[in-house]
Amino acid sequence: MTDLSDRIVALGKVDFATVEAAIERQGLVRDPDRGSVRPDAAGMPSFASWSGAEGDGREVDFHRDDDLAWLALRGEGADELAETLASEIGARHAGTVENGLATIMTRPRWSRASSRDNARGWHMLQAAITSYNEANSTLVRALIHASLSDPDWRVRMTAMLAIGRLHLADLAQLAMKTEVPQAGKAGVSQKDRRLLLALRQAAHDVGLGLPPSSGPGDGKDEAVAALRRSFQAELHHLLSGDPRGGHSVAAALVTKLLGGQY
Repeated sequence: MTDLSDRIVALGKVDFATVEAAIERQGLVRDPDRGSVRPDAAGMPSFASWSGAEGDGREVDFHRDDDLAWLALRGEGADELAETLASEIGARHAGTVENGLATIMTRPRWSRASSRDNARGWHMLQAAITSYNEANSTLVRALIHASLSDPDWRVRMTAMLAIGRLHLADLAQLAMKTEVPQAGKAGVSQKDRRLLLALRQAAHDVGLGLPPSSGPGDGKDEAVAALRRSFQAELHHLLSGDPRGGHSVAAALVTKLLGGQY
């Protein structure tokens, strides 16, 4: 069964013998076929699997569903193995299932959804963040990833804040690249924009477990840098759910974005 964190190689029309030979050249051995697996008229099975030798945790599963065929890879070195196999057999490394889900969930920037639809998407994201746990982590992460480029600034900013709130270190660089809305658009004031820019820095740093930063003040006037670090410390408390962040001037904005009242 394909796991949401597996690396996926989309095979297209590559024949099974070519796939099998490429996998076995990488030192993996085919596992015994399951009794329920039936090959088609051309001898292509609906499922096959390969495993590494002792100490080699790599695993590869071949799946076929009608005309659709793909490989699911897992274990240390799965990314490199996926790239190698894709290159050898002329297939496409599609990343993880999570990446694929994020692509599917991403709304195009030209989307003209109604304000009601925008609100529905925003509230769905908020509910997902609130319910985040180990069992649903991949789905919620995919939704957060997709929401970082949403046309609705509330959705983008909520996803950005979630990266800090949930300590998603591997998405932190994406948080820092999230587009902050311009002042004067969609009810965003200049104060809102300044707070969101500061929160973007905090979401990135908290996500990575870094100390409060002075942001653009680094290497400049120390008094200004110290003030910025002090403010960032407030935002770190706020994003981490620490009561010390409750007095921050950004508290109301964060609460409204993550709570759905803005």
